[in-house]
Amino acid sequence: MTDNLFMLGNSARPVRVEFGIDADTEVDEVVPVVSEEPPPHFAQPGTLEFDFALKWRELALVHLAEKEKLRELQRQERQILWQEQQSIYKREMGKMQKIEILLSGQVPQQCSSNSTAGTNSSDARDGLESKKRPRDQ
Repeated sequence: MTDNLFMLGNSARPVRVEFGIDADTEVDEVVPVVSEEPPPHFAQPGTLEFDFALKWRELALVHLAEKEKLRELQRQERQILWQEQQSIYKREMGKMQKIEILLSGQVPQQCSSNSTAGTNSSDARDGLESKKRPRDQ
């Protein structure tokens, strides 16, 4: 009962404690520490413990279902956002390509078939330059 027991009295004297080494054990000897786990416990049906376990299990299943529903909703929202961004990106890239074509002096096939006979690429370039001039000044 006195193993590893340390008690102080009511005295105000300073106390110095040194733990002793057990002379019976060798230094090289390793004493395995065995953690004994209790065997599994199964609640008997009809007990209060069983009812609580059922309620906790039901709560855990509801929680898992809500997490899955939320994941699916977030996945759908990400998919919609990705599609919107892709359409905006394609539209803007189309605009940039049209501008590059106009600035390089080439007339795209769509514009030349829809335009009047008197317009050519230099007219289109002049139109862009006239739009740039007021901003540059």
